[in-house]
Amino acid sequence: MNHNTGNTETENKEPQNIIEISNVVETPNIIEAKNISKSYGKNLVLDNISFTCKRGEAVAFMGPNGCGKSTLLRILSQVTTPSSGRVTFCEKDLEVTFIPDHYEKNNIKVKVFLNQVLEIYQCLEHKQRLEELIDVFNMRSMLNTPLKYLSKGSLQKVAIIQALLLDSDLLFMDEPLSGQDMLSKMHFVHQVNEMKKKGTTLIMACHDKDLIDELADRIFNFENGKIVAREDSLFPVESKLGIFFLDIRQDEDHQQLEQLNFVHSCVKIGSKCKVITQVKDSSKLFTYCIKEGIHILKYEEGEES
Repeated sequence: MNHNTGNTETENKEPQNIIEISNVVETPNIIEAKNISKSYGKNLVLDNISFTCKRGEAVAFMGPNGCGKSTLLRILSQVTTPSSGRVTFCEKDLEVTFIPDHYEKNNIKVKVFLNQVLEIYQCLEHKQRLEELIDVFNMRSMLNTPLKYLSKGSLQKVAIIQALLLDSDLLFMDEPLSGQDMLSKMHFVHQVNEMKKKGTTLIMACHDKDLIDELADRIFNFENGKIVAREDSLFPVESKLGIFFLDIRQDEDHQQLEQLNFVHSCVKIGSKCKVITQVKDSSKLFTYCIKEGIHILKYEEGEES
């Protein structure tokens, strides 16, 4: 299994129950957790959690800081071990990747780090994929910058790029969009959705509404180390607008945009175009632009006037 994380954790004692890998062909699940508990001294962080996830499914853990969701994610992804209970990977030879909530800042340059990731993954043939992701997340100008000099958002982009290099079987994400602008978020959602369509299982701990709305099949709400609710949606319907600023080179592109049933308005001035849609439909327009090769200059959200 492949893992690349930026987090380390100090354990109080050696646990007696560890994660195992088995060939359980009878189950449709890709991962199963049974009776997971985690304590740090007298502090009980997770209390007897059981959980399963199928291949190609996307699951979100939600809850306030300190409720245990990130700890469970780290246990499921083998970054740390439970105090009791068991996690089982139900298929052999799984590719597992992880987007941590932060990387440790050090003196290694972005380009050197990402090339080392390619070597660790033994996937030098994915060099073209790396170049694509560098451009998608607008990181080319920072390739020679040491990680320690990157902003939180740029450092998180490095974490995202290293995890998306592989079409992994399991992708774990801990607040993956922390510090990201709206356009980077939309690029990320598009990339991960494409992985999901190919069968990647997504397990995430996050607060980001857009990410959960776009990706999650199931939502688990955490409180004090326990799952207290499972809901299909925890968010009210919004009336906010998604406002796109596009670079339109051909008149026919403008005409086709006007005909899209989820577009409210489309105003063209020279080679630039302002397109307005509902926030809930923004991902549709984003995907359309990517497919048609229309360059997105800017994206923002605003109230309807």
